Amino acid sequence: MSITVRVGLIIWTVIILITAVFSYIHSETLHKDFMEGIDRQLTAGTVAARTIVGADYHDRIVDRSSVSAAEYLNIVDTFNRISREARFQYLWSNLFLENGEIIFTTGTSTSKDVTKGDHALFYDSHSDPGAFQQVIQSGKATFSTFENEWGAGRMLLMPYQDSKGRTYVFGASKSLSELDEHLQASTNQSIVVFLTMLTIGTILSYWLAKAISTPIREISRITAEITAGNYTGKVENISGGAEVQALGENINKMNEAIKERSSELVSHENELMTILDNIPNMLFIKDAEQLRFVSFNRAGEELLGMSRNQLIGKNDYDFFPKEQADFFTEKDRRVIDTGHTLDIKEEPIETPRGTRILHTRKTSIYDNKGRPKYLLGISDDITERKQAEDYSRRTADILEMIATGKSARRIYDEIALMYESRHPGMRCSLLELKDGVLLHGGAPSMPKEYCDAIDGLEIGPEVGSCGTSSYTGKRCLVENIETDPKWACIKDAALPHGMRSCWSEPIKNSKGQVLGAFGMYYDYPGLPDNNESEDLTAAARLASIIMERDQSNKELEQHRQKLEQLVSKRTQQLEVAKREAEDANHAKSLFLANMS
Repeated sequence: MSITVRVGLIIWTVIILITAVFSYIHSETLHKDFMEGIDRQLTAGTVAARTIVGADYHDRIVDRSSVSAAEYLNIVDTFNRISREARFQYLWSNLFLENGEIIFTTGTSTSKDVTKGDHALFYDSHSDPGAFQQVIQSGKATFSTFENEWGAGRMLLMPYQDSKGRTYVFGASKSLSELDEHLQASTNQSIVVFLTMLTIGTILSYWLAKAISTPIREISRITAEITAGNYTGKVENISGGAEVQALGENINKMNEAIKERSSELVSHENELMTILDNIPNMLFIKDAEQLRFVSFNRAGEELLGMSRNQLIGKNDYDFFPKEQADFFTEKDRRVIDTGHTLDIKEEPIETPRGTRILHTRKTSIYDNKGRPKYLLGISDDITERKQAEDYSRRTADILEMIATGKSARRIYDEIALMYESRHPGMRCSLLELKDGVLLHGGAPSMPKEYCDAIDGLEIGPEVGSCGTSSYTGKRCLVENIETDPKWACIKDAALPHGMRSCWSEPIKNSKGQVLGAFGMYYDYPGLPDNNESEDLTAAARLASIIMERDQSNKELEQHRQKLEQLVSKRTQQLEVAKREAEDANHAKSLFLANMS
């Protein structure tokens, strides 16, 4: 759409709005004046009705016989006449009795003819006490608008009190059908005025748009080029007066300044981004209002496994489970609301590499008015450090268990659990070798059915992973249990439990003799990475300490038992020799005694 058309539409729209506002105000004023006139008529009607019956009329009403039928019909007939002349719907009055009942004390015929008897009878109860709720609460004259089967109307209830302190009201109602006729006439007038001003405004808007649009079009063209990053254009040869020409010159100056400043900003931004991308910690920036990412460095992309283009404009709920996103959002809001830097020592986060532990610091960045504009976060991935700390602690605990003589089975389970915690999804087992047969040592996460199946398995060059490594004394890596021939004879025991790969390291003593095997299992085919390979070696070495200790203990026990047997045998021999010596001494004593 051209600038001429746009300017013309703006001027034309303004004229339409002014005309519409004028017509609306005019119509509302007429409506208000008309309604105020209706209210004045209703007020006059209720005052006249009270004057007709007299101010003390209600003082003498105590029951249905207080007013004669003739007197009541005369009042109704008078009210009918006034209603016809003043175009009232009804004139009436009601008295509020002490028992809460509301009765008619005067009335008007619906037909405005008393002989037809279509009026409320004296002392009849009113069928809708709720209609008086507002006037009772306020104690003041109450106007209201209503809608019934006879159309829209306006009503006034005027409260009074008689000499006995009872409340009574005089009411008057009037149809609003005249209002529709009045509004139609004023609407017709407004339409004529509106169309006249619209015609004049259309001609005027076209002329003004034509005069304004030419220099604006040229200025718009140059500013559009500036917005697109093209700073080569200039505003030249424009008409429209000194002000427009000055505007063109200023735009040219602004163009040059923006060009120079943009070049500097691009250079600074590239320098800053280069610095941020070379920071090893994840750095991110969110807007303070919606907590959407506005910047990410390379370390953040690598940690989350997404490019910054995928991250920018999104929030935590687009990437993380709701519970985790709620945690992040609550921390972010606390930083923004309090203005304090938040140091989160350990913060778990789900990534394509699994759960990572971050040490995160968050702080607010403020605009020039001191209001939070951004949230800056710097996260250090401490997963490996935490794992190393946990590994060191658990290794120390296991060594203490070895030193204090805890049972081998218990220590085997602790070793398996330690390495399983380092590699989520891994299951470990330790088998002891005795007389060419593998015996169950420890496998806390392995199914009992599988442990029972391989307990007592004879080792050989093609007997699974652990049987093969125990036989060869070398590491055995099976990438796929289902297809590897070494598992042909025992894969039916492993596959039903989800085991798909198995890597085994022989457990050897200090002399290089095989004592057993340590196995690592995964539920998918694969080979170990560097960390898993190193841990496989470390696990076997740690297990060898226990097995060698147990083997040494068993050998010591055997030596102890053998020594005890030797001592016992020698003791028996000494006992025999002692008895023999004692017998010889005794015989000698007898011999000497006989000789003497």
